[in-house]
Amino acid sequence: MKVSATSTRPPDSLEFRLRGARPLAFHPRVTRVEHEGRHLVVKRARGSNSGSEDLARELRANLIAASARTPAGDPLCSAPLWHDDSRLVFDADPDDVTLQDALTTSWETGHARRCGALIATTHTLAPDGLPPARPERPRLFPLTPEEYATTSDQSIAMLRRLDDHPEARRALESVQRPTVDATILVHGDLKPDNVLLRPGDPDEPHLIDWELAGGGDPHEDLAAFLAGVLASSLNERIHRSRADRPAEVASALNASAAASFRYFALLMEGYRSVRDMEPDLDRLLPLMGSRLLCRAQSLATLSSQVGAVPTVLLLATTGMLTDVATSAERLRTVLAEGAET
Repeated sequence: MKVSATSTRPPDSLEFRLRGARPLAFHPRVTRVEHEGRHLVVKRARGSNSGSEDLARELRANLIAASARTPAGDPLCSAPLWHDDSRLVFDADPDDVTLQDALTTSWETGHARRCGALIATTHTLAPDGLPPARPERPRLFPLTPEEYATTSDQSIAMLRRLDDHPEARRALESVQRPTVDATILVHGDLKPDNVLLRPGDPDEPHLIDWELAGGGDPHEDLAAFLAGVLASSLNERIHRSRADRPAEVASALNASAAASFRYFALLMEGYRSVRDMEPDLDRLLPLMGSRLLCRAQSLATLSSQVGAVPTVLLLATTGMLTDVATSAERLRTVLAEGAET
């Protein structure tokens, strides 16, 4: 399939509103606009030299995915209404919520199987000439001088704590370089923040933010999703716990791991309904730990401190990766017994 990159323009009556829209909090390149009763989301190119090229990549991946449907007829994502070399403009629903926010507010699992079917359908598509996917990776020691200059003090403090767990560090190092499969399209950043739930009965999930998509390893998407689900559960539980009480933190970690593994079992039921795959848990879990550490470093940098949530995310990473075989066996048992166990 060849995707046209021909630019399209919105109506002149809308252009002024699009240019004057203010960015969303924590998303400086994304704006929301209401015009004549219609709600729109605008995604702008980065201000770097490669900004237009990166946006063209995102457009191409988005259009490939938008052409597909799950066996149940669910679309993977929405194609942009208009696009040029500096922005993508999408239709939006003001009541859309991210899966991240939905899980933090109320731990519901009814959409897990549908999300699994969306992910599996993505992995049945060819990247159609897209370059390799660019999944996120954490900073790890040793840092180059350039990396050291651009790494926050909070992230460096977390890396020093990681040095106390050599087995976990080795597991992270083993997946630091992404594996490329030029025949399989992966989203590249498939965290719950990038799954929107459109109101309905039941809520309809769809995927957004395809800028890191390309050919790659399906485990990347599964690991990013599982890490995000675990982080959502931990975030909700930690805010109800006393961070200075180790027993409460340990209880929150165990409960969140159990809840996220059960969610993943449901997700894999939906995944296997579309694509026959048994994940390699010895690979999946280090990738999951890598994404947890990314999130911990990001949160610590944003808050200018290594607070309770980043610390617990680091504990989750080291606890899981210090003994990957035991963690894999635990997840394997949940997958074998089913989500209701």
